Amino acid sequence: MISGIRGVVSRKAGTRLFIDTGSVEYELIVPLNVLEAVERRLNEQPDVALFFHVHQQILPEEHRLYGFLDPQQRELFRTIQDIKGFGSSLALSILSHLNTRGLLAICESGDSRQLTHIPRIGKSTAEALVFEVNRKKKRFLKLLELEEGAARAGLSSEGELVAEPEDETFELVKQALLQLGYKENQVVRVLGKLEAERASREPSRGPDADATAEWIRRALQLM
Repeated sequence: MISGIRGVVSRKAGTRLFIDTGSVEYELIVPLNVLEAVERRLNEQPDVALFFHVHQQILPEEHRLYGFLDPQQRELFRTIQDIKGFGSSLALSILSHLNTRGLLAICESGDSRQLTHIPRIGKSTAEALVFEVNRKKKRFLKLLELEEGAARAGLSSEGELVAEPEDETFELVKQALLQLGYKENQVVRVLGKLEAERASREPSRGPDADATAEWIRRALQLM
């Protein structure tokens, strides 16, 4: 399973980016805000290597890769596409126009008409989305908490793109937790806590930045 890709953008086609990793070129489908962030970055540094958090969708006829700015945005995409009757195309369209806070605000107000301005979202689809988001409000509030926690910790946020992740330690932690049988949303929540802990701790306290095993033990304590 592909969870992240680092490489140079070799070409673009609509909302698709083609990422050259040196030996393989991957095609990523991205929301508009990711495309805009990439274009801004490439205007400054045309040949910079960029990192994307990836959702891999395996279909009978093809495999699709969706690229995001951060793991929280990817989790929001997964949460929306899991709503009955939606899927990846509608989730991508929504993420191109709204973040978690904006989506929650609209759904809490019950004003589904605001959602109909988003391409592919008609009246019945907008009403269904408002209903489902309010029904699963706790899950969306947890996503919002993760986004705000990452922002406080100084991680990449919507509209920004990092050239390289700080390190790959937490990606290894994530893979270890998934292999142990924990669910994706549980893992994402704990990683948000670990990121905040790493950002706030004193240099002489807590696990070393590269001590993956220590961070795994800490993550298990927080589960």
